[in-house]
Amino acid sequence: MLSDFYIIRNEHIGQDCAEFDVLLNPDCKVYKGHFPGEPVSPGVCSIQMVKECAEKVAGARLCFVQIKQCRFQQLLSPATTPELKIEISLKQEEDNLNAEAKVMYNEVICVSLKGTLKKEA
Repeated sequence: MLSDFYIIRNEHIGQDCAEFDVLLNPDCKVYKGHFPGEPVSPGVCSIQMVKECAEKVAGARLCFVQIKQCRFQQLLSPATTPELKIEISLKQEEDNLNAEAKVMYNEVICVSLKGTLKKEA
């Protein structure tokens, strides 16, 4: 991912779940094109942010095998929703990890995701 899209300000990692406090970086080059003057986080960047946080929980590089459900309920923007909380739960099932994640701003769910991840070789 773009190394400057967000910053993890705080993390609480348990055995199979975690919470991350993140700050979106308004100076990231993504926002210069998406959209100038009214920055909006692309959905794919939100999914990547969730995946990268899940990697911290799993302690390994991961890739999505399947995204079963992904709902974008509120726009993410460094201007209007700069400080986010990401909650992730991972459950091992055979060789895969089933993930459930929520990206929230002030307790309002902005993105919810259910999917299956696999450790990269």
